[in-house]
Amino acid sequence: MRPETLSGHPRGHALAGHAPRGRVVRSCGFHAVQVLGKSLRTEPVRARAELRARAAAAAAAARAGSLPIVALEATLRGQGAAGSALVAGDLTALGVPAGRMILARETCSTRQEIRDLARLVERHRWRRVLLITASYHVARARRQAEEALGPEGVAVHCPEAFLRAATPQERAWICAGTPEPDVLQRERRTERKLSALALVLSPLPFAVREVLEIRAGVLARGR
Repeated sequence: MRPETLSGHPRGHALAGHAPRGRVVRSCGFHAVQVLGKSLRTEPVRARAELRARAAAAAAAARAGSLPIVALEATLRGQGAAGSALVAGDLTALGVPAGRMILARETCSTRQEIRDLARLVERHRWRRVLLITASYHVARARRQAEEALGPEGVAVHCPEAFLRAATPQERAWICAGTPEPDVLQRERRTERKLSALALVLSPLPFAVREVLEIRAGVLARGR
């Protein structure tokens, strides 16, 4: 079976997004897992390791329930391949069947990824989905996902939350892609700036903010 695409459809450590040590995030209450993308332009080696860690965590999370894994990222500026294609290659290397992947090459921002995920949720009638992203990105991704899908419809975790469920290969990729403290500090500064911008836009209706943020993502990261 070929991967499904969007074509033809309408257009804890607790503070950082890690599960508390010793706790396993259960995937049985979810209907799909989404791997959020990562721009590779500025630090390609490190960013690629982060994206691979997200794919590994998705494979671990989805295994028990044979859940579909969603990856929607386009080919961003400065990259030779779409983020979703890279994720698909990683999942294939980990033994995930192509028929369990839902792939597109359309999104350039977290807001756009979540908007397109919401369309899939409606189409497939999923009640709850799991998003995987880096620990520094969890809080902002969760705010946006809950805004689009409701707090009961989504959970957001970082790859390290799935270490205990991972195979040795998945565990190696997750550990290799865990950001170092200096990287976390830089990325959290960026996240604070983006969150401050979102606060400025917050008085606007959601539909207007969504369009503005998606267009900004395309301008900043699209090819």
